[in-house]
Amino acid sequence: MREDVVARKYGMVLDHSLFVEYWKFRRGEGYNEPLVQKILTYFHNEFLTNVGQFEHNKVQIDRRLKNELAQNGFINQTLQELAALTTYKIILTDGQTNFPYVNVNDNKIKPVIATFYNGDEQRKEAADYLKNLCQGAKKSILLYDKYIKKIPHLEDLLRGIIPNKQIQLIVPFDKIDENCRKSLKVTHDKLSFVDLGAVPQHHDRYLIVDGSIEVVLTSGFEYLQNQRKEISLIIRPVTDLHGLR
Repeated sequence: MREDVVARKYGMVLDHSLFVEYWKFRRGEGYNEPLVQKILTYFHNEFLTNVGQFEHNKVQIDRRLKNELAQNGFINQTLQELAALTTYKIILTDGQTNFPYVNVNDNKIKPVIATFYNGDEQRKEAADYLKNLCQGAKKSILLYDKYIKKIPHLEDLLRGIIPNKQIQLIVPFDKIDENCRKSLKVTHDKLSFVDLGAVPQHHDRYLIVDGSIEVVLTSGFEYLQNQRKEISLIIRPVTDLHGLR
C-alpha cells in the first residue's frame, strides 16, 4: 500500500496495553470501559497495527485480517515505525508522555487534536510534536506566518522544527529572505527552497506537510519558544489550502 494511502486511511497507533483493551472491545469481551471510551474519542481514522502486534500481545487475529496486513507489508514494524506512516504520527498510550506517545489520560494533545498553552506555560511538547510531524514529510513542508520575518533568531527556530532531508521547504521569500535561507542551508544542505509567492493574508499561521496534514497556530511561530503570549495549535487533515499554493 502506498504511503500516502496509508496516511489517509490510518489515523494513529495504539501502544500494546491500549491495543489489547481495544480489541477486547471490538470482540465484545470484558474490557476496561472508561479506558476504551478515552481511546474512541481519538478515533478519526482506523488505528494502524501489524501482525507482530497481535502476536506480541497474544491477541487472536483472523485469517482475513492477517492476510490483509501481511500483503500490505505490516508485519513486524516497531510502533514508532508504524506511527510514522499514519496521519497524526502519534502512538496513543496510558503510560508514557514523551512524543510520539500521547497519553489518553493527561496529555496536552486533546481528542480533537488541538492543544492550548497559556502565556506562562512552557510549550516544548508542542515544538516536539511539530518536529516529529515534519520528520515524516516525504515531499514538502509549507510554512506561512505573515509576521515571521520579525522573529528573533528565526534560523534557530526553523532548525528545531524542519528536518534536513530531500524535501521542499515552501516559504514566502519576502518573509524568509536569502540571508536566512543561506544560514539554514549550512546545517540543512539537503533542503530545497520554493517561494510561496503572493498569497492571501491570514491571521492564523500554517504549517502544512505534504499537502495532506496541517497545523494551524493561532499565534506566531515565535510563541513556540516565547511564553509571553498564549498559543493554540489545531492539527487536522488538509481540506482547504487557504490560497497557499
